[in-house]
Amino acid sequence: MVKLTLYINDNCELCDEALQSIELVRQDVDLLLDVVSIVKDDELQKKYMLEVPVLFIDGEQKFQGHITYGELLETLLDE
Repeated sequence: MVKLTLYINDNCELCDEALQSIELVRQDVDLLLDVVSIVKDDELQKKYMLEVPVLFIDGEQKFQGHITYGELLETLLDE
């Protein structure tokens, strides 16, 4: 099973789109998703504030910003 960690911020349209893409991919790939809000964590805000959404796949950062279904599915199938 592939583990995804998605860092998001509140009121973030790109974050919402990323979540939608991940949910679509979830229909095709067995994965575990951990969604982490950076809102209440100062360190995460410093690190990711201008980059969210940020997606890690099995502990390695693979995406930041726009995440599409096609790109994510292709990346996961190549893993």
